[in-house]
Amino acid sequence: MDIPKFEKIEDWFKFLTGLEPTGDQVNVLKSVTNLEDKKIVVSAGRQSGKTLTVAVAILYWVFCYNEPIKILLISPQTNVLYYHIRNIFDRNKDLFEGHVLAEGVYSLVPLRGFTTDRGTQVWVKGATDKQIRGIPADMVVIDEACEVKNDIILTALGNLSGKISKIILLSTPHKSNSLFVKWATEPESQFKVFQWSSEGLAWHDKTLLETKRKEMSREQYAVEVLGRPPTKEERAFFPKKHIDKCIFEGESVREGGQIEIGVDFGETESKTVLTVVEKIGKIRRKVLYVKSWKLPPELVAPEIMTEILKWKPSIVKADNRPKEYREALKKLTDKIVFLDGIFHKDLMLGQLQAHVREHNVLIPQNQVELIKQLTTYKRGKSTGDDYVDSLALACYEFEVPRTSFSKVAISSIE
Repeated sequence: MDIPKFEKIEDWFKFLTGLEPTGDQVNVLKSVTNLEDKKIVVSAGRQSGKTLTVAVAILYWVFCYNEPIKILLISPQTNVLYYHIRNIFDRNKDLFEGHVLAEGVYSLVPLRGFTTDRGTQVWVKGATDKQIRGIPADMVVIDEACEVKNDIILTALGNLSGKISKIILLSTPHKSNSLFVKWATEPESQFKVFQWSSEGLAWHDKTLLETKRKEMSREQYAVEVLGRPPTKEERAFFPKKHIDKCIFEGESVREGGQIEIGVDFGETESKTVLTVVEKIGKIRRKVLYVKSWKLPPELVAPEIMTEILKWKPSIVKADNRPKEYREALKKLTDKIVFLDGIFHKDLMLGQLQAHVREHNVLIPQNQVELIKQLTTYKRGKSTGDDYVDSLALACYEFEVPRTSFSKVAISSIE
């Protein structure tokens, strides 16, 4: 049987599925089948019809495009996108029978892809480098893209060649550090973005939606139901809305709590920063004082010891590198405990992140550089994080003997 032709892509959708597409689905169908749209992100709530929509658009390319092409479908788990394609084949078996070269056992098409009588090939692969590397493709479609590692997405991008060269990613935007979320929210990525909600769809029960709205957090509802990717600000390690609630006006005055100090040594482009905090109760930390130097090890070590003697802290925590700073400080005191930074950096930052999110670190508004660095901080930064690391050290809780105010704990935070 010949494959029918339709002037409108939405009519193709109705023909294959027996369903009426929503306006959002029609927009995606038009974009996926448009030769000019090379980079597409579909970010929508769960059970919103995004996967079925892309499945229909893929079958348009398979049977309605005038040349044979190669399509690579990638998914981290069970490929729901291909599940929809197989269901459409079985629903329209009389139409597609004879157009597929090798039929499957339980469906018209095999589990791992198919080839048509016109030479179009569809591969179904898992999200691993071994499975996808080397497969040439005119089109790459990544289902549940938030679950796919960023390096795998970039590998898949390298599989594309030819005049079509189209990549399509679809997912709920539930992992803020994913390329999917980055490309969905940053205009410079130049992806065409489609985003819609599960609300108001005929196949969703209003009562269940109301329960989700009531029980889910605002952020979770935005992702799971509205399909809205978290903004760049929301993806920050220290979200600005939480930083703002940690800032107070006026001077920072002692309240009689325990004094602790954190020191981050400066390297080529950074300063050495010393931060004094007051531990108030078991949880809260108040920033009392911050000082920075752009000095070599032999000159900054005496300055650090002066501050230690002035503040008389219960503990001082400093980084372990560069070693020249550590050795310069050791000449002034032998009461040093060394901690392996490999085991402490993540814990240190995790504790500070929790303090900020729970508004348990108090920062005076005059600490402009500290506030700026907290706002722009990202994991893995090599510069512009010295104030943050110093504060993280000052607030860090770990098991260590504490014998006098001159005890200095050294923790590597490279």
